[in-house]
Amino acid sequence: MKRFALLAVLLLISIAAVASATMDAPQWKAGLYWKYEVKTFSPSATYTMTVKIESKEIFVEGNKSYTVWKISYKNEEGPAAGDGYTYLRTSDFKVVKEVINTPDGKQVESIYSPPFPLMRYGVDPGFQWENVTMMTVKDEKGNVINNIPMRIRGMCIAKENVTVPLGEYKCYEVSVKKIYQFPDGDKHEKMIFYYAPSVGNWVKMEKYVEDEKVSELSLIKTNYGSKKIPLPSYVILLAFAIAILMKIIYKAMRFTDNENSS
Repeated sequence: MKRFALLAVLLLISIAAVASATMDAPQWKAGLYWKYEVKTFSPSATYTMTVKIESKEIFVEGNKSYTVWKISYKNEEGPAAGDGYTYLRTSDFKVVKEVINTPDGKQVESIYSPPFPLMRYGVDPGFQWENVTMMTVKDEKGNVINNIPMRIRGMCIAKENVTVPLGEYKCYEVSVKKIYQFPDGDKHEKMIFYYAPSVGNWVKMEKYVEDEKVSELSLIKTNYGSKKIPLPSYVILLAFAIAILMKIIYKAMRFTDNENSS
C-alpha cells in the first residue's frame, strides 16, 4: 500500500512539473551583449544593431533613487536615429528611463513615473498585466518638453520553438501594447517579443505602430549562455521521479522473488 501511495505522489509531482512553464528572469551582468539583424519596412532597410549591458548604476530623480542596468542600443553602421540607452531597475527589470537619438542628431530623455514592466518574469503563459505611468520627456538641456500619460498592457501568450539566424530556441511569446494618451487622441504601439531563457533576452521582436508592422529584429550573435534549447526543469524532475520509481519496482521484484524462493 505504501508503495502505491508513493507512486501516486510521484505521478502527481511529475504532472505538476510538466504543467509548470514559468518564464524565469535572466541572470545579467555588465558586458553581456545581443546582436540583431534589423529589418525596417517603411522605409525598407536592413542593418545590424547591438544591445549591450554597459554597467550597473545608481539613478536619482528627485527624492527617488534606483539601482539600474544601463543598456545601450547601437546601429553597427554608425550613429543613427533610434540609438540610445534604456535604464532598467535591477530588482524587477522595470523601465526607469530611456535616452534616444533623434533624426536631427539630438537626444531626448523619457523618464517614467512610476517605472513600468516591459516584461514580466516568474509568470506562466496566459498571465496578463496592466500598468499606467507618466512619461516625462526632456530635451538635452533638461527642459521638460511634454508629459504624456501612458498605459501598458502585456500578456505572456505561449511557449514555442522559434528559429532565427543563430539557431532554434524554446521561447515565450510576449505581447506588449503601449497606449500614449495625447490631447488630440491616443497613439498605439505594439511589440511582440520571443524571449528565450537560454540567452537571457528575446531572440526575435516585431514592432507595430497603429497595427502596421514597422520593424523586425532577429538574433545573430550573443555572449550569453548557449544557443541550444535547454533541457526543461520538468524533464529533469520527471527523469528523477522515474528513476526512484524504477528503484522501488526493482526492490519490490527482489522481495517477491525471495518470498517465492522461500
